[in-house]
Amino acid sequence: MDQETPAGDRVFAYLSNYFALLCVVALLVWFICAVVAFIVAPEDRPWSFFWCTLLFLGPLGIVLALIAPSRPKDNN
Repeated sequence: MDQETPAGDRVFAYLSNYFALLCVVALLVWFICAVVAFIVAPEDRPWSFFWCTLLFLGPLGIVLALIAPSRPKDNN
């Protein structure tokens, strides 16, 4: 007795594969945004912008890193 997979299960498997691919692509884009924020951040705090962008800001972190001013140097 051959039983064919129900149509609902096939649709669910099809959509779940695309959802997994979408999640991987989104995480990759998020990581690339963090690397770009690291590159364009002021030289006194690139790691701060990297981690904030990776954990919270996403693509917005690049914009914030671009407009962030450098901190004044402490002469003490």
